[in-house]
Amino acid sequence: MKVKTIIATILLIAAGIQMAKAQKVVLNMINNQSAEYNTAQIDSLAFTKQKVSLHFVNKHVAEYSAQQLDSITFVQTDSSENEDVTDPSVTGGAIDITNMSATLVGYASSIRDNLSNDLRVGFIYSLDGTPNKNNGIQVDVSANEVAEDGRYFKTITNLLSDATYYFRSFVYQSGLWFYGKIKSFVTDSSDANFCNTGVATSITCFSAKVSGCVDIQSPYSTLECGICYGTGIKPTLNDNMVPATSNEFALQLRRLLGSTIYYYRTYAIVDGQIYYGTVRTFRTLDDNVVETGTIDEETLAVTSRLTIGGGAYSSLVLGVCYGTTEQPTISNMTVTSDEVDDENRYTVNLPPLGYGVYYYRAYVLIDGVPHYGVVKRIVRNSLNPWEDMNDLEGIRYGAYRQMASTISKLALWGDLRSDSYVPNSAIQSDISTHNLYLEIISGMPDSSMNVFDWAGVYTTINYCNKVLQHGPEVLAKDKQFTTGEWTQMRAEMIALRALNYFYLIRAFKDVPYTTKV
Repeated sequence: MKVKTIIATILLIAAGIQMAKAQKVVLNMINNQSAEYNTAQIDSLAFTKQKVSLHFVNKHVAEYSAQQLDSITFVQTDSSENEDVTDPSVTGGAIDITNMSATLVGYASSIRDNLSNDLRVGFIYSLDGTPNKNNGIQVDVSANEVAEDGRYFKTITNLLSDATYYFRSFVYQSGLWFYGKIKSFVTDSSDANFCNTGVATSITCFSAKVSGCVDIQSPYSTLECGICYGTGIKPTLNDNMVPATSNEFALQLRRLLGSTIYYYRTYAIVDGQIYYGTVRTFRTLDDNVVETGTIDEETLAVTSRLTIGGGAYSSLVLGVCYGTTEQPTISNMTVTSDEVDDENRYTVNLPPLGYGVYYYRAYVLIDGVPHYGVVKRIVRNSLNPWEDMNDLEGIRYGAYRQMASTISKLALWGDLRSDSYVPNSAIQSDISTHNLYLEIISGMPDSSMNVFDWAGVYTTINYCNKVLQHGPEVLAKDKQFTTGEWTQMRAEMIALRALNYFYLIRAFKDVPYTTKV
């Protein structure tokens, strides 16, 4: 018998193919088709890097090209549930199950001394009912983890509590995956009896107060506790967290979104082990903390009203955002206000606006999170929109205002990733922003992050293009608009446009380029 055939026979034993039992072997093809055989009819299975051969008891031989196969699965079809791991079946069982971890048991007969990069054993597990190399998490077992009798154990961690996991042992050889029987286990409930989660109170559209208590009777060396929360049904420390300074606490959850369901629970880290309490939930109020006022078409003054009521926050910024898009945001042009009267009203004046339709709405930045009022609009009519210098001045002013609103983004795109900045200690009330900065500094930006939206920069460029395109037309019509004034304005807009393209190219390399409106 060739060496490859010997290894294959060893794998056959390791995979639990006992001809006396009612089992079957399934050959899974790369074209998503499969072939099944009753193992009672199979005498042996052998393979090389070129082919897989099934030798039947009736002397018939079935051969498959190794390039055709994706994996081989061994399926036990009898109804018995034999958990005795001394029985040579790949998948043994799960022991020492907690709310976040479990130890998997397997058996790989006669292969302890053959483990290598080309011959591996281990487990694949997932929440899916049929774990495999495509949808599961793979953990390998090293040679020193296999006992002399072929048993091996592997502890898996960071599991969800009160969840059903499916797992199976695997043997990998020469590009083929051999899967054992699928088994499952259920992690313990997340409700640690010493972690108590209280009811949420003082709920607004942007904050809520939640309480908790950690009551541990047994001795311990270290303890950290607090509240973790998020929009997923089982929040963990990988979501949002607010640490507590004592075992009994009432904490403010801030920077929440309006009209959103949040899940939260108490956590405790005891001597390095993480425990969770019962999950509770609350829904934030509708996002109506500010009312957009009607604009004065002559002075362009907008008086809006703050309706924030109660709630906990660290910072508050009031203003109006506007632009030519139907849903203006703070990434467009903004005007802020620092004065609020006794009726919670504040007034801002928009800059001169050129011809066209503009949309605006009041906004409030609560701890850095924007909340918006309803959108309103104003139409700036003219028989000819480019009659005099004022038409250009309005767009020129808008270009500078728009540029000012994107400065913070431009710094994050470039300067923050240089060695001019270093991370400082996290401010807990703004931990999400701190983590965002850390990701950018570490060179791991994600294009899905809102901070990398370049729409505001192209709005500035478009304003520059408008002035440059219609300037000669206005110069010919407005006799009070001098050539010197136009030369200066033209130079400003060319420089401002070039500066914005510089920031775009520095951050993104290849970007769309246009000089047209």
